[in-house]
Amino acid sequence: MDEFIKLLNPGKILPVMVLIVFGVCWSIIGLTMNSQLTRTVDSLAAFWLSSTTTLVVSCVFTYLFSSLISYVFPEGENDSFNRKQLIGKTAHIISSKVDRNFGRARVRNPHSNITLFCKVDQDEPNIKNGAEIIIWKYDRKTHFFLVQQINPRRI
Repeated sequence: MDEFIKLLNPGKILPVMVLIVFGVCWSIIGLTMNSQLTRTVDSLAAFWLSSTTTLVVSCVFTYLFSSLISYVFPEGENDSFNRKQLIGKTAHIISSKVDRNFGRARVRNPHSNITLFCKVDQDEPNIKNGAEIIIWKYDRKTHFFLVQQINPRRI
């Protein structure tokens, strides 16, 4: 059964979703085939023809549905960072300034941009919009990142 679900699931959606889609397709296509074939074909031949056709068409529709879902709702493997991974990253200030109370910065990620709340340490000067900063600590109490401006002369 697992191999059958893997065959129908190229988009790697939840296996229960694959079974639900397959069951719905099987029901609709099976009822349609039975209603059309019982008028014209012998009952035993109608059963085998309906079952075979329904199986093939349901498999195709389930495969296409799984592919469509994975295309519409892509799932990136490494598209987010946790707080520890952000320490040491560079970012750009997007708020008007970063002071001892508040600021916002944007970290560039290969898949997206991450906006985070930040502030400077007590002894550091304010940082203006557009400046490049380095994230050096996460304050668990305030849930802000502590940042420092990168001095271009030191690099």
